[in-house]
Amino acid sequence: MAGIIWDIKPSKMLEMLVSDYATAIKLALLELGEAWSPIIEDYMKVNAPWKDKSSNARQTLNVRARELKDTTVIDLAHGMTYGIYLELANAGRYAIINPTLDKYGPLVWKSVLDLLK
Repeated sequence: MAGIIWDIKPSKMLEMLVSDYATAIKLALLELGEAWSPIIEDYMKVNAPWKDKSSNARQTLNVRARELKDTTVIDLAHGMTYGIYLELANAGRYAIINPTLDKYGPLVWKSVLDLLK
């Protein structure tokens, strides 16, 4: 009696498909982060609440997406060493990072969920 002859065992094929899907999701998430990064950076530069003296703090605000182990992160950062003081001093009156996270966090998360539909 002839049976089924598999070129690749079904269990191995499923493992390969899951791995390929995970790789595709990781790549799509990084691309999504890279798409959001310039939008978020522009927002930070336009809406930073301090008055410029040299414009260095505003010009060096930066956002970048990157892979970190098994996840994608979007970093929001100051390029000047005194950026931490703008964020934390004066009860956060000159902060831009947390307000930006409050505004864009839900929008980025929605786009992640839409991606996975």
